[in-house]
Amino acid sequence: SLLTLKGDFTLSGASAEDMTELITMFLSGLTERSRFAVTLREAETQDDPTFLSFKKGELIVIIRDDEYPQQRGWIKGENNRTKKKGAVPTDAILILPTLSKPTNEVMRLLTLSPNQRKNVVQANQKETGTVERLAPATLKEFSLIYFRQPTKDVNRQVISRNAAPEKLWVCSREPIRQPLLKKLVGNPDLSHKACLAFTDILFFPSKRRIKCIYNQDFSFSKIVCFFKGFLFLLDYFVPILKYMGDYPTKQLQSPIVLTDQIFGPATKYEVLRDEIYCQIMKQMTNNNNRLSMELGWQLLWLCCGLFPPSQALLKHAHRFVESRRREPLASDCLKRMQSLLRSAQR
Repeated sequence: SLLTLKGDFTLSGASAEDMTELITMFLSGLTERSRFAVTLREAETQDDPTFLSFKKGELIVIIRDDEYPQQRGWIKGENNRTKKKGAVPTDAILILPTLSKPTNEVMRLLTLSPNQRKNVVQANQKETGTVERLAPATLKEFSLIYFRQPTKDVNRQVISRNAAPEKLWVCSREPIRQPLLKKLVGNPDLSHKACLAFTDILFFPSKRRIKCIYNQDFSFSKIVCFFKGFLFLLDYFVPILKYMGDYPTKQLQSPIVLTDQIFGPATKYEVLRDEIYCQIMKQMTNNNNRLSMELGWQLLWLCCGLFPPSQALLKHAHRFVESRRREPLASDCLKRMQSLLRSAQR
């Protein structure tokens, strides 16, 4: 989180930590080069002209002439109000990270308490018609209850022992290895059983290999069921990646063909509908590709008009869209979703 005069801002995304570090380094550089500071307390020193007198909240113009060593706790400055110069204790001022003279608005905010600043900012937002921007909602909270456990990536563990665990609710450019929802893992009706790593689809999994992984006996029919379920799942999620441009393809496929592959099974099997919602919202979370996001909104718009999410997912899906109100299709997605819910209640 970044604390500013106009509120707290939370950075989100895969590069949030790097962005925070970059901003901190940038502000440190500005502070070192700045010529402006605000006083934190009052200092009246009329008897000694060496010291500068000032009141709390006044602007001090820093004079960097090495007359007073800053490392010893002093700095030379000019009171912007009185135009007098003198020595200023560094613990009595806050150096502002700016190269330009702060405006009267900034100086006014600096003299207020955090609660007073918040009230002023909120009042200004109401006057100008602006609203506070919230961090986009994700499926993280929903995933803790309804998602399966993340798959352990042996290769990543070998490369880095401190590697972060897989975040199933965040955008990925690789096909998922299992359904997101744990209720679908091992579903006999749809052959959604736990499956091998993506590279294992290149060859038919042997009975010995599956037995080794799951530590139990499998009949040949169960192996066939497993393999069909894995291919079904890939056919199910890969079209979303292809539609959004997150999966490399040599030839462009018709959007109609892809949307049929994405939504077709879910229109037949109600149990798949939340899975489709989750997969689309997953690909729209922390996705820095603007074109991919535009196509993701198209898919979510279609989804909201075909079938509603379950009651368990509804508030999370609504919050996901509501927190992205600025997007062109967000309002339409909410309206289509509400329309379906009203129809279902009749």
